[in-house]
Amino acid sequence: MTTLTLVLCTCLAVTSACRTNRLKGEGMQTTSPVITPSGSEPHRFEYVIESGRELGSGIHETETRLRVDYDKNEAFLERHQPLSDEGGEALGTFRTELPADARDELLKGCAAVHLSSLPVGKSGGPGVSQIRLVEVSGARISKAEFSARDVPIIERADPILSVGNSLIGALGEHPFQAIRIKVRRLAEHSGGDTFEIDIENAGTQNVVVPDPHRLAALGTGEGSQGLGVRIAEYPAERPGYTAPPLVWSWLPVAPSKTDAPLVSIAPGGRVAAVTVPWVSRKHAMRHLVQAVYAFYGEPVMLDGHLVIRGRALSEALEVTP
Repeated sequence: MTTLTLVLCTCLAVTSACRTNRLKGEGMQTTSPVITPSGSEPHRFEYVIESGRELGSGIHETETRLRVDYDKNEAFLERHQPLSDEGGEALGTFRTELPADARDELLKGCAAVHLSSLPVGKSGGPGVSQIRLVEVSGARISKAEFSARDVPIIERADPILSVGNSLIGALGEHPFQAIRIKVRRLAEHSGGDTFEIDIENAGTQNVVVPDPHRLAALGTGEGSQGLGVRIAEYPAERPGYTAPPLVWSWLPVAPSKTDAPLVSIAPGGRVAAVTVPWVSRKHAMRHLVQAVYAFYGEPVMLDGHLVIRGRALSEALEVTP
């Protein structure tokens, strides 16, 4: 389970509990700011979750941004990591028409909560996800910032967070500028199995990714950049015994000479790369094999197309050599 999943689960659990028992916040005197710019601003709402170290320019280890544009009646999501370790999720941006019920609930929630009345969060710290809510209505901008540990504030913000969390989940079905990673086992041979990794354009717009072989040379994909597969022994479950945690090893994409630092992929298109042979396999042992894509570098855009930055996982294969 990833950090983002834990944050969303925490918010959902707390907000569900508080629907029948709102906290009124007595004694909380420090509140979030209200900013009034000089010019007129569009009517929109933003919900940001971020945590962990900064892995690249403007991107953290965990970073999810939801934007609702009331004028365009559109919901837009930018996600840089999977919601869980199960894999198969698209990575990038997502866009869809704003559902009427979500629009009404979000407008009612913002009217009921008043972001500027929420206290400033004080329970943050290293490794704690930070949450930022912004509402822009005409010339008025209201903000609230708190952490996943500020339970009283999360409870008060329930009417907003519950709608935002639902939208984040629903938008995953509407990839816009996004990729999806897949892996398959190639024919077994005496030198060891190899695996083919597909980077597919899962959205409706052209996207840009690093050349697979250049990306593979950057690292292991675990807390760093890279492209390859991770492999862990996955023995059969034994009744009455708790399975030990998975211990992953890394199998990179095979090196190859290339002069193309970045590759453009059209909707429905793909680029593929093959790993080096898996020579350390344990025969007759079941394994999990999962492809990993991780890139946090520059540029952000190339020729008007989004460069996909973040971390993606394929669905896992069960392999028994």
